[in-house]
Amino acid sequence: MKIICIPFFFLFFYFLPAVKAQPYKYIYYFDKELNSCKKSKSDITGKGYYDGSHLKLDYFSNTSNNLLMSVYFTDSTLSSMDGLFQSYYNGNSLEKEGNYVHDIKEGMWQEWNKEGRKTDSSIYLNGVQVKTTKFYYNKKGGISHLEFIDSLQNTMSGWTYNENGMLTYEKKFVGQKGVLKFYDSSGVRIDSVFTREEIEATYPGGDRAWRTYLERNLNVEVPGNNKAPAGTYTLILKYMVSKDGTIKNIEIENYVGYGMEQECIRILNKSPKWVPAKQYGRPVNAYRRQPITFLVQSK
Repeated sequence: MKIICIPFFFLFFYFLPAVKAQPYKYIYYFDKELNSCKKSKSDITGKGYYDGSHLKLDYFSNTSNNLLMSVYFTDSTLSSMDGLFQSYYNGNSLEKEGNYVHDIKEGMWQEWNKEGRKTDSSIYLNGVQVKTTKFYYNKKGGISHLEFIDSLQNTMSGWTYNENGMLTYEKKFVGQKGVLKFYDSSGVRIDSVFTREEIEATYPGGDRAWRTYLERNLNVEVPGNNKAPAGTYTLILKYMVSKDGTIKNIEIENYVGYGMEQECIRILNKSPKWVPAKQYGRPVNAYRRQPITFLVQSK
């Protein structure tokens, strides 16, 4: 099934025109966290002027002088955002755009990636996100997935496409009940499901039981036996809990040596089976990250 059109979804590409000189009358200085500070310690300079009844403040990077944000405030005290908000990628293209009403998000808010492709389009009512559409792209720049959630109607829909633009997967839910459709060269396979709740993988007995397993089985003498200097060593492990509950694909994100990586892999491989994660009421593979700390004391 080839994509011909995408109903009720619209893609726009925005590029920021050259910023014209403005009659700035107010100057503010901020650090990287946008806290007010002295000029000598600032990373960002805000330049403001009144545009009608509101103060418009443009935020510029002190290092590149690129425009970072444009925000409307009720007055020069900057106590309340009220009006159009825009943020930019190094002053070149839009990153985010939306509207505030007295510091509360209202109406449509949109986001784009650095290539100018829309990634999110949401509707807010009194600060609550009630509708959202998320856009995902493949390496070629084509749409790989669309997802639409309407919390007012309690509905969720999604469409997945391959790199050739062919629809491969579709889901539609009303409340917890929904239908999944899988498309391949042989036609359409339809599955009815009765929940869209997603459940994380868990060790039998929960997190406390998992910590107990690690503490009882970890050989804490390993680094000392391998002559590791005194100190605290923390490894971060990434692993997959497969559909059948076994741990697979163990990766070490940071290496410290002295046999600690091998010891961590050993106890993960010996782990009893987990309760696998569930999506749409069915077991699925799921990744987890686990820090493990060794304390080596001087003798």
